[in-house]
Amino acid sequence: MIIKIIIRKIVLVGLLVSSSFANEIFIDLTLGHSLNFISYSYTLEDNVGNGYSNGFEEIEFNLGLRAGVSMDMYDSFGVEPSIGVTTSYLTNIYSLELPVLYSYENIKFGPLIRYNYLTNIGIKYLDNVVKIEDKTSYSLGVKAIIVTSKIDYIFSYEYMLNAVYDDESIQNNKTTTTQLNMEGSYFSFGLRVKF
Repeated sequence: MIIKIIIRKIVLVGLLVSSSFANEIFIDLTLGHSLNFISYSYTLEDNVGNGYSNGFEEIEFNLGLRAGVSMDMYDSFGVEPSIGVTTSYLTNIYSLELPVLYSYENIKFGPLIRYNYLTNIGIKYLDNVVKIEDKTSYSLGVKAIIVTSKIDYIFSYEYMLNAVYDDESIQNNKTTTTQLNMEGSYFSFGLRVKF
């Protein structure tokens, strides 16, 4: 918990310092979905080895909110560091994102890297809810922004890496083993408001 608070304060101070060099401050609202199935499976077993297992695969839809700054670096290149939160029925993801974008007329495009901190992952089956807490991953992808005078249009593709999580819990002499696989491709589109 203390580490979360320290990281948040460092990020906020970093954004405040970088905002003094910013061309503009922005807020992005995005809607996204996974291009592959998010899979999770579980096994429930008692002390004598009796039990059962099951698994599911679903497409995940999410809603994201990001705040950041746009800074020119050299000629037509710039960076747009931002912090954000993405929420879905499965988890909340807090993230730091750094795209390096090339500007050409009214379009910006380029690669991005994102660090993800996942919390409150809840998997429900029967009368049990398994919570998987405090997991991390990172994403690599590309981003394109169509720039207008008031509102920009955002399109991004990313591949989430290092996102297979395991959990084991014991309750009432029963062992529950859970595996969640969130690795894969995600696509999102959204709107940007500039200040």
